[in-house]
Amino acid sequence: PPDLLLKQAELYEAMPAEQQAQVRHHLEEIVVVLTKTMISDHLSFVGVAKSWFTAEDFRFIQARRIGSGKIGGKAGGMLLGWKILQGAAPSLAERLTLPRSYFVGADVSYDFLALNSLEYINQKYKPAEQIRAEYPEIQRAYERGRFPEEIAERLRAILREVGRTPLIVRSSSLLEDSFGTSFAGKYASYFCPNQGTPRENLRDLTMAIR
Repeated sequence: PPDLLLKQAELYEAMPAEQQAQVRHHLEEIVVVLTKTMISDHLSFVGVAKSWFTAEDFRFIQARRIGSGKIGGKAGGMLLGWKILQGAAPSLAERLTLPRSYFVGADVSYDFLALNSLEYINQKYKPAEQIRAEYPEIQRAYERGRFPEEIAERLRAILREVGRTPLIVRSSSLLEDSFGTSFAGKYASYFCPNQGTPRENLRDLTMAIR
């Protein structure tokens, strides 16, 4: 389980330098497993991430993740880039701020599809004309959908935490921003003013995610 791995990684990281050298390969193995579990199993990404991520980084993802599953490629790339910048150019990193971010786990998408009986939608082998013709109804089906109550409650908690601060919901994909496949411009951002009642703000936020 990730919590057990994180506790072990924290024990290794707290060891004196001479002892840490003896368990470094075990620590690296844990970082690889956690990276594959929470962020990406692309070998090129993992190969770089294992040299930079620490237990604290995975704790951060756990605390900011909504639901379970991997976070999107854009989020993973942003976090890895931030870690590299902090280590390689700390003077530059001090002049930048990482946006306050939360991550919708990939499993939330699968649960959403199952809960709203949307799993039948498979456009992969259809001609382009049919895909375009069916898109408006698919979009309406997503807009009518609802999230599991535990996800809705987590979103309510985030809205209470951030207060009346505008939000941007940025779509992503497990394949996005991986090595050689940036998919730049393929996804969208949705602005949520977050200035209404708690009910209105939650409605706008869930609509943006849908």
